[in-house]
Amino acid sequence: LDILAKKYDFVYEKQLSKTYKHDKTFIKIIPYSVDKKINVTYLIEGNLPVNENEITMLPRYAKIHNLKIGDYYEIGDTSYKIVGFTYAPDYIYPLISYSMPIFDEKNNNVIFMNEESYKLAKGITEETYSIKYNYPVEVNISALFDREPNDDPIANMFREQANTISLNEGTITRTMRINALQMEFASNRLFAEYFLYVLLGVAVFIILIITKKRIDDERLQIGVLKSLGYQKWSVAISYLVYPVIGSLIGGVLGYLIGISLNGSLASMYVNYYTVPLSGFSINIKYLIIAIFIPMVVLSLLSYLIAIFMLRKKPLDLLKEGSNLRVNFFSKIVNKITSIFPFKYRFKYALASRSLGKLIVVTLTSFATGMLIVLTLIGSNLFNSMIEKTFESMDYKYIVLMNQNMTGTSDEDDLVLMTEFTIMEIKDSEGKNKKIDKDQTISLIGLDKKMNYLNPLDEKGNNIIDPLKEDEIIINTNMAEVMNISIGDTLVFNYPNNVISYKVSNVFESYMDMQAYVLRSDLSSKLGFPNSMYNGKYSIDDRYNNLTDDDIDSKYISYVLNISDLRENIESQMSKFNSSVYFVIAFASTMACIIIGVIANIVVEENKKTISLMKVIGYENKEITSIVLNIYTPFVIIAYLLSIPAMTKLLKYIINQIVGDMNMAIPVQLDPIMAIIGLIGLLTAYFIAINLSRRVLNKVPLATALKRE
Repeated sequence: LDILAKKYDFVYEKQLSKTYKHDKTFIKIIPYSVDKKINVTYLIEGNLPVNENEITMLPRYAKIHNLKIGDYYEIGDTSYKIVGFTYAPDYIYPLISYSMPIFDEKNNNVIFMNEESYKLAKGITEETYSIKYNYPVEVNISALFDREPNDDPIANMFREQANTISLNEGTITRTMRINALQMEFASNRLFAEYFLYVLLGVAVFIILIITKKRIDDERLQIGVLKSLGYQKWSVAISYLVYPVIGSLIGGVLGYLIGISLNGSLASMYVNYYTVPLSGFSINIKYLIIAIFIPMVVLSLLSYLIAIFMLRKKPLDLLKEGSNLRVNFFSKIVNKITSIFPFKYRFKYALASRSLGKLIVVTLTSFATGMLIVLTLIGSNLFNSMIEKTFESMDYKYIVLMNQNMTGTSDEDDLVLMTEFTIMEIKDSEGKNKKIDKDQTISLIGLDKKMNYLNPLDEKGNNIIDPLKEDEIIINTNMAEVMNISIGDTLVFNYPNNVISYKVSNVFESYMDMQAYVLRSDLSSKLGFPNSMYNGKYSIDDRYNNLTDDDIDSKYISYVLNISDLRENIESQMSKFNSSVYFVIAFASTMACIIIGVIANIVVEENKKTISLMKVIGYENKEITSIVLNIYTPFVIIAYLLSIPAMTKLLKYIINQIVGDMNMAIPVQLDPIMAIIGLIGLLTAYFIAINLSRRVLNKVPLATALKRE
């Protein structure tokens, strides 16, 4: 490190920490030193822990547990005095334990104490090095894995010193802890942009309906204006009132609501991170985006729609008569529905005669359906990953040793874990497949007889029993991200040696880039005895609350508690799922408003037909069923079409977000959830229909006697 520090002009410090668990709480204990120059402790309130048995902690953890400065906090058998609240710069995203990858501010805490107290504290020790360049450096996650020439000194250092510097779990974890917030911002902005486009699309449909209705209602006045010499473009300008005024009022109102909710939303957002919130500033850029982008888009489209609808000559506009005319589409519909009873023939003939509104209703339902499908897939996005990843695990703990060991065990499953870099991927014919960049995977050596691991293939068959030497089983994540198929050969780079395995099967798991081989075969290829291991799968609960008093804790690097891991992920996903229902309600409300507007227009345009039906003897309920329910099948069809459309779009968005993270996320919609989404959309549709019944009920019988 001294040689590298001089060559690349950086300083470095050794970083120590201990991980301690009590019940459901994970604590990261860090020694405080006044001489520290990198990752300097950030004090929020109180004092730093310079004396023995003094500690500082995260302010949010203290608030949740009603802890104040001056109170005492127990860690193991020792009581410590709280003297301040602090943040750790290298724990912006506090990944304290692999057993709790999603930060839980109630059960995760970062504590500083002086060096003497740290030596006596219990927990699993972690030692890493932090470096700081003496000049500005732009750091990004992909730079650490980049093998192409570039100007980033970090990437260059790792590439040039490949034989002396390796990326291990600690390096990757530290990178995630520091850069997770920036990644979150980038992915959220991308997702928000696509969501904005969908909302703008729905808004366009509303403006189209309103503009068309206004022009239809005012066609006589428009005909007079055109006969007096007004050009259609000058008349069309008058119809920009709705988009301009709507964009101004809606944009300003939305911006003000966003500002008023900023504090609470920001506080909720940083629950997953440990960063201080200091002040709030208004960004005029967002105000401009909120107002002018919708205004330009909606005004331009409204103007084009008006120009298209004002193309008729003055005499055609001045001529009285119904605008519901038999068109080519309605003739086709009449032939198709000729075998149906009169009620259905009349209903679909009525719908097909107004092709414009039919298209608008269908497109609106399609866009709204995409919003609903988006939230439904999102709600199950990680749940399916969790189920598929954990279903083969019958063990409670993954114990990683800090050195290679030999021996056997009847109680635990012993495994040999190592990191390999894939050099080549050859298909079944021996041809090389394209690899975008060097890919490091976790290779796990297993025994044929495993007590607590039972990975299955797609047909539910055990895939370890038939595993042979020189064969490898890869997880779904590897197969999808790297485009690996059964029968391909993976060639790995190992110092002074090249190792190859043939892919024999794929097991469903989205945890990291993992692959299984026989432990005896892997040990032989690495030059180790057959009984070599550096990890174990166990159900022994003594690994639950691990302290220095345990007999083998000094040999343990970390313990992954599967129960805590799953509980942590599921609890955080439940919070995410609760927001899904809000979006579904929002999408359904928009559908309700749009369809309500269309239903009122249908009633207005069919007043004479409705009145005549009343004269004949139809009840209002029957008329509602015939006139207002005409779009029901089109709403259902549009929703069904939105499912594959949104699925493909979401796959594209996710690939853009996680493209550099070597992660495959399954995008699929459960049939039950799809039905729930359809019910939500139809509920909004029928609410809108029922609200429009009042307009239908007010149509007098005398309307049938009026001449058009």
